[in-house]
Amino acid sequence: MLGPVALTVLLPAAGAQRRDPATSLRATQQQLSRQEQSALLELYSLEAQLARARGRVAEIERRQAALEQVSQEMRRDLVGVTLSMDAAQHELQQQLRRLYEQPSPDPIAVVLGAQSLNEALASIDNLERVARQSSNIVHETRATRERLHKLKGELEVQRTRLAALRASALVETASLDAATASRRAFVGSLERRKALNAGALARLEHRAVRAARKSVTQSSTDAQLVSATTSGSSTTASTTTSPDGARSMQVEATAYALPGHTATGLPVGHGVAAVDPTVIPLGTRFEVPGYGVAVAADVGSGIRGAEIDLWFPTEKAARNWGRRLVTITFK
Repeated sequence: MLGPVALTVLLPAAGAQRRDPATSLRATQQQLSRQEQSALLELYSLEAQLARARGRVAEIERRQAALEQVSQEMRRDLVGVTLSMDAAQHELQQQLRRLYEQPSPDPIAVVLGAQSLNEALASIDNLERVARQSSNIVHETRATRERLHKLKGELEVQRTRLAALRASALVETASLDAATASRRAFVGSLERRKALNAGALARLEHRAVRAARKSVTQSSTDAQLVSATTSGSSTTASTTTSPDGARSMQVEATAYALPGHTATGLPVGHGVAAVDPTVIPLGTRFEVPGYGVAVAADVGSGIRGAEIDLWFPTEKAARNWGRRLVTITFK
């Protein structure tokens, strides 16, 4: 790691754009969760629309089945009426043929050929009654057949309209089905991406924990290695304890904005501080006024005694901080 003076003067432009990997992964996870929630809401809406569309198709098909049943019954009635009319017309023709085939079909001849007046009147009445009944049957069956033909036309109109409605409903159902399948696939892809992102974040945090534990284990060894040079420290370290037991120390804090990883293996990021491990052991957490909570996770050849380096995301932020005396409070 470079010395603190160089860090505040020569800052690479790439460092201003670098983000803490863990922070980036968490932001990505939150964004994926928001997208997944929105996609699920859209999926629920599409599924509800699809259910309604399928219900409309089923209702139209039910109406078509009922219409076909009525149409079959009407065709049977039409056949029956046609047969009845044909039979009535045939009977009327036979009656007329019998009348006209007689030598004297007129009523006078009937009267003259009768044995009595009553017999003559009865014969005339029978002829008129048979002719009238046959004629009425023909008229009624013809009217019935006309009504059935009209009903058949109306049924054809309804059949055509229902077929058009069913075709439209099927198109809508197919479109909604495709949209629903696409949204399900999108939700599945978001779930897979979330799982991969969560795995990467878990591995990163696991490495950070292992690095922090390793730094604590090595802190005593590091203290022995640099103890010979502490007499030349630029700033004297002295710890004070407040009445409530909180320990604090006045240090000189310098800003830097370089990318990379710390001596403990952690990626640089907000809250990462470089320290003199003989003064502040690696892994120590402390509060820095104007900066926030930091953890001692790095060392530097230019850091001696009561000095710390604080990481900033941009060169501008690092320059604004510069170098200043602060009193840190250990957590």
